[in-house]
Amino acid sequence: MTPILANCSASISELKKSPTALLVESNGAPIAILNHNKPTAYLIPSETYELMMECLEDYELAKIIEERGKSQAVTVSFKSMGDKWQQFFNTSSVFEDDFLANRENDIAQERDF
Repeated sequence: MTPILANCSASISELKKSPTALLVESNGAPIAILNHNKPTAYLIPSETYELMMECLEDYELAKIIEERGKSQAVTVSFKSMGDKWQQFFNTSSVFEDDFLANRENDIAQERDF
C-alpha cells in the first residue's frame, strides 16, 4: 500500500473540475491527487513550492560552503590577479604596480589592526 503524504486528497476528476477550489479548500496544505485510490501527484500552492525551492537551494549552498570550508585557503596577491586578468583578456594590465603596492600595504595594516 502506498502512503498518502497529505491530509487532503482529491481525485483527478475533482482536479479537472476546479483546481483553484481545491487549493482554497485545503487552506494551503498539500493535496494528494489520487488515481484509482493511489497518489499520482501532489498539488501545492505556488507560494509553498517557491519556499520549498528556496529551502532546497539554501541546503545545497550550505553543503558547498561546508565542503569549501574543509579546503586550504590560498593567498593571492593583487599583482597576480592583475596578471591573470591581462592573460584572460589579452589587454594591458588594469592594475598599476604603484596602486597594487599601496593596496597590499593597506590590507596588511587593516589585518594588523
